[in-house]
Amino acid sequence: MIINTEKIGNNTASQIIIDMATSDAINTCSLTALEAMEKMSQTKKVEAALLENDINLNMLYVEAPEKGKLLITGLTTTQDEKDRIFRAIRSMPEITDFQSNIEVASDGF
Repeated sequence: MIINTEKIGNNTASQIIIDMATSDAINTCSLTALEAMEKMSQTKKVEAALLENDINLNMLYVEAPEKGKLLITGLTTTQDEKDRIFRAIRSMPEITDFQSNIEVASDGF
């Protein structure tokens, strides 16, 4: 949006900006953006924890459908790696619930 202050003046322009900033549409958008950033932050924290535990993320997909919840899917090469993934996630206090669809790849994979 472009506001031409030469046409409407600074006071009117300021009032337009204030009205827009306090509108329900902007606040709803802001909440949605905040929720999206929280979920992305949670996903990145989980991915960082997995990397710290020497987990290869190439075959994993981590998603935070909502705050405190996690969905992780993909393949691992060993049962030990799958167990380390579960231990890493369970050690994170911000994750209150997680679902896993992780399979251990067979030797023929």
